[in-house]
Amino acid sequence: MQTINLNQTDAAFETECNEQKWLFQDLGSRNVEVDFGGGYLSTEGGAIILREFEAANGLIRDSAKCFIDVRDQRFVEHSVETLIAQRINGIVFGYEDLNVAQT
Repeated sequence: MQTINLNQTDAAFETECNEQKWLFQDLGSRNVEVDFGGGYLSTEGGAIILREFEAANGLIRDSAKCFIDVRDQRFVEHSVETLIAQRINGIVFGYEDLNVAQT
């Protein structure tokens, strides 16, 4: 790891940029390409990144295994994994209280 020491005035003018190519699975016949160069921005692109992160790392899946579901399974509509995914996605996309969630 390289350490760069900048004084406060230098920090405003110098940025170390690393170009990194992001590879995502295709969406049907469409190729998914991520460019962090600016221009038109949308918060919806975060959903694709979060999906790819979950597919690669299984954070939500593994987190769900930490809970014991004592609910009567005859009446369960949503799994613990689905509920955790809803909560994490809600927080990531700015819906901290999830009062807009559709069940």
